Amino acid sequence: MFYIKEVLGSEWGNSEIAKPESERHQIIQWYQSFCLYQKESNVPDGKVRSTEVNGLVTCYLGLAYNLYLLAHNVELQALMVVRLKDRSNFQGAFYELMVAGALIRAGYELILEDETDRKTKHCEFAAIHKASGKRYSVEAKMRSVNGLLGKTEKDGGTDQKPLGKIITHLHGALKKPSEAERLVFIDINAPMDANISEENRPEILDAATKKIIDCERNPQAPKAEAFVFITNIAMHRHLYERPVFAASPIGFRIADFNRPGHYSFAEKYALDQKYQRLFDIADALGKIGSFPSTFDGSLPSDNTPGEPERLQIGQTYNFTDEIAGGLIGTVRSAVVMESTKTAHIVVNTPDGQGHILTEQLSDAAFADYLENKEAYFGEIQNVSKTLKTPYEFFCRMMEIYADYDRTQLAIQVSMKPDDARIAGMSDQQLREHICEQMALQIANKQTSALDAE
Repeated sequence: MFYIKEVLGSEWGNSEIAKPESERHQIIQWYQSFCLYQKESNVPDGKVRSTEVNGLVTCYLGLAYNLYLLAHNVELQALMVVRLKDRSNFQGAFYELMVAGALIRAGYELILEDETDRKTKHCEFAAIHKASGKRYSVEAKMRSVNGLLGKTEKDGGTDQKPLGKIITHLHGALKKPSEAERLVFIDINAPMDANISEENRPEILDAATKKIIDCERNPQAPKAEAFVFITNIAMHRHLYERPVFAASPIGFRIADFNRPGHYSFAEKYALDQKYQRLFDIADALGKIGSFPSTFDGSLPSDNTPGEPERLQIGQTYNFTDEIAGGLIGTVRSAVVMESTKTAHIVVNTPDGQGHILTEQLSDAAFADYLENKEAYFGEIQNVSKTLKTPYEFFCRMMEIYADYDRTQLAIQVSMKPDDARIAGMSDQQLREHICEQMALQIANKQTSALDAE
């Protein structure tokens, strides 16, 4: 809340507030609405305020957080700030900033392209995957709509044809020269049901995907390849409802990147592994409404008055009488029983004895746990996840069997390593075969249950 004021500058903010309401910048309009929304959660001074994250909060605080993520790149952040303040450039900068934030959270470092080369156009910026060193050129385009994000009749269209600009944007992005592979983000900026979910996928995304694939057959289409991310960042349309946004990746002239079709479990798994760093971007885009409450990585309950200290694996504590009668011990592991909101903590005392202690989590602490299961106790733990589909079960089994050698794998199918039935399989093929058979059993059980119903 204070960071965004500091970055944009109080002088600029005050000058905008002094203008008639209809002439104020979009950011200032969000700021004033945000202040009013805060006041609605009226509580006594000194108490913690709690209210739902809606489209307004996501637009305003999300903007602040994405600016913060760019703080390490002073030049790029400064460029974004200049463009954000310019009404004619605000929408483009706002979308690029969300894309930049998603890339950073997905493990990429951002750098400006060489703007000293005036002989040719450049992509907005480059993204370098920190783990692999892979470099991509980034382009981000958002459809303009009259009355939204500062656009008017002069520079904004209507909602009559929400996919009318998608191919134009794609062509424009691909015509810019680039030696690196391309990441192209296109936002359709269309109305969307506020109740979308993984199960209730917006039909407009499928229609947009089809247009991208059909474009490949057009002789006039650019020959360049690209990883395309179709988005619909619609929270600015639903300011006082739950944040609404969707993202769908698709390959343009990259036939094996997230294309619709029929795949075996093993085929799908191999492609997911091949393009994991790109799917991480899609996941980050899908979580643009989730941002931390703190800058130092602490959880909200860590800063809530009256909340007990969050236990950390590897740390030694003098436990209270309520938990263990003054026992001093080091936390070795912990697990939470979600049905009862209780943490079961394994503690070793200096004499080498092990103890299992139980602590009841408060509502605030339990909410933090649900959002940060793997790292809640200060050390990354392999927390079991709810598996919704047979394919997710297959992926989980592949993780479990990842370190099994051929002998151990053969035992799983009651065979010897040199058995003729598996002699022609590599270790990886055998691993996939075992996991696929197990997943198919799960799939058949689900089908039988549906038939019975």
